[in-house]
Amino acid sequence: MVFRTLLGLGVVLVEEVLESLATSIDLAEEATETHYEMDPPMKQLAPGSSEYRLYEKRFNDGWIDGDKSASVTQIYITGKDDLLNSARGQQFGRAMRQEGGGGFGTRFHGTQRACYIGENGGRLFTCDKPECYLCRVLGESFRTEYARSPNSPIGPLFGPGIYSSVASSKADCYARNHKIHSKKHVVLICRVITNRPQMLAYPDTTRTGPDHGFNCVEAVLKPQGGSVNYPETVVYRNDYIVPVGLIIYTREGWSSRT
Repeated sequence: MVFRTLLGLGVVLVEEVLESLATSIDLAEEATETHYEMDPPMKQLAPGSSEYRLYEKRFNDGWIDGDKSASVTQIYITGKDDLLNSARGQQFGRAMRQEGGGGFGTRFHGTQRACYIGENGGRLFTCDKPECYLCRVLGESFRTEYARSPNSPIGPLFGPGIYSSVASSKADCYARNHKIHSKKHVVLICRVITNRPQMLAYPDTTRTGPDHGFNCVEAVLKPQGGSVNYPETVVYRNDYIVPVGLIIYTREGWSSRT
């Protein structure tokens, strides 16, 4: 029994050393690659600050999947003035005014990451890897043309739009690390125009927008007669959603997308 315990500990230590070595190699290779300064920039929030606690609470309150857990390690946010002065911020502001100035909702969005952006603190620089969808969003904002085709066997329930959720654990299902060795994961904090939602109970993979009179789609949950377990918000215009921050966290457990 003692031998088995020691052997098990030895295997764990070897795995940790190999993972640490792989991460070091990745970081060394990444240091030689091209990176771009973000516009607008995102600042790292000081742990314990009021703004940090606000977004940490939103993330924790939105973690509603009991089969997995998460712990926030870093938070980055775009400053109000930086956002207002940026092209994407001005575009979002115009869209809000066109929709009657009804404000916005805060949502989380998970996507594939192929670099270590944000993990070491300091200023954020995006990579140019085509498979790093996170940096593509940070660099270009959201693009509906990148939405998955509705003909895909795992296509989106409400057509090829831009999906987000108040449930951070739902966004986490899509926060994949691609060919990097990291125990951390990243979800985006987004502002989304949500003041006139169309509530849909059943999937419609051919949908290309909400019906007349609405500006977004929201999924009805199963307890209310819908078809999904977790809240989802969908917009079909690039200017109806804007990334304003990101949360880096560690995760334990896993749950498939539903």
